[in-house]
Amino acid sequence: MTLVDGKTYADVVGYLTDAKKTRILKNDSDISLKNEKPLEVSENKISVDYDDLDTKKFDMEEVFKVGKLTSSWVEPSNDDSENYLGSLRKYFNEIKDLNPKLNSQEGDVLNITAYYFTVKGAKDSSSFDLRVISVDLSFNNKEKKHVKTPVVKNEYIKEIKLS
Repeated sequence: MTLVDGKTYADVVGYLTDAKKTRILKNDSDISLKNEKPLEVSENKISVDYDDLDTKKFDMEEVFKVGKLTSSWVEPSNDDSENYLGSLRKYFNEIKDLNPKLNSQEGDVLNITAYYFTVKGAKDSSSFDLRVISVDLSFNNKEKKHVKTPVVKNEYIKEIKLS
């Protein structure tokens, strides 16, 4: 991913560390999702580990229980969060117009491709990976359950350096 003109790594880090804009779901998050925090950075280093995540262990809507991710889930909480990438998507050329897709609908079953940001990085590191993942899912909207196992793929990975 490439930054749009006028945006810097510092802008991306500023967005991700702003509690009004993002929360990050990690494996050590409370199952009720009450203690999520934005990206934790201190002295230009990551303050905690952002590693693999099992979404099935959390008390969340079934549609978001997509299984294991190879990074921690970023949840935008700003004005553009209806597309799950939030306004952070506008910082990158390749994804600034990326939106979820309804691929097909068969009765109550929706076949959807959704996109999310995730982060991966080790405590005390001076950089982290910001990823855009796609999740292809078939979800019965009436019964509120997955019809097939969701397929998760890394679409984009950008190393973000802290400075």
